[in-house]
Amino acid sequence: MPEQKEGKKPAGFINKYMTLPFSYEMLGAMGGLGGATYLALKDLKKNPLNVAVYNQLQKNNPGIRVVDMGKLKFTPENFGQAMKGPHYVPKSNTAFMIGNDPGILAHEMGHAQQFTKGRSALRQGFNISRGIGSLLSPFYALGVLTTKDQDTAQRRAATASLLQLPVVAHEIDASYHGRKLLIDAQKSVGNIPVRQGAGGVYKPLSRASKFMRSLAPFKGVPTYAMSAAIPYLMYKGMSRRGKYGTGDYSTFDDIEP
Repeated sequence: MPEQKEGKKPAGFINKYMTLPFSYEMLGAMGGLGGATYLALKDLKKNPLNVAVYNQLQKNNPGIRVVDMGKLKFTPENFGQAMKGPHYVPKSNTAFMIGNDPGILAHEMGHAQQFTKGRSALRQGFNISRGIGSLLSPFYALGVLTTKDQDTAQRRAATASLLQLPVVAHEIDASYHGRKLLIDAQKSVGNIPVRQGAGGVYKPLSRASKFMRSLAPFKGVPTYAMSAAIPYLMYKGMSRRGKYGTGDYSTFDDIEP
């Protein structure tokens, strides 16, 4: 039996080998991320207004190709696209969609404007900073697991979270542009009645309801905000449970054979 290092208490299998998922902070963060994702994608049901606005968005923006991933043949490439969820690909100017949610489509079309509207040096730098942040953040987040020094872990966690801020800002900017596109589509469609309530009664939208629906492109932003917070929450949970220094939890680089 391997000898325990001095100052360390015996660690069980879960504590020693599966420390990452089992903290209140991480479970809360993952639960929050799951809840935000559900709220962003739950409005996939078909109703007259959703379908009309979704179609109008495509008519108003004919240069953007829209692909329904639910109708694609199964291939490794298509499966990879579907695993990403709704997203925009600048190279082909294509919005990959699941369902017919006009808010999500407007958001993805907002991304298209980020890559085509103006093309100023500032906007290009904005796009590049998002790419750099997305690329480097996972490496710093992984670094939280590969050190037993608390100060180092804290710096890596904070850096991983900060590197995600350009991503969050980029998503907010896409939603801002997408909201304008959605409002234009809603004006073109008019006040089409929409099903409300269990009774199946069709009622026109009120002015307040129209305003709330115009904010639909922003509903995916909380998922990115939660993702940005996860590295630091991961560090806080591991620190609180004694994973650094002489606690009873071992880091990945401190596991004995």
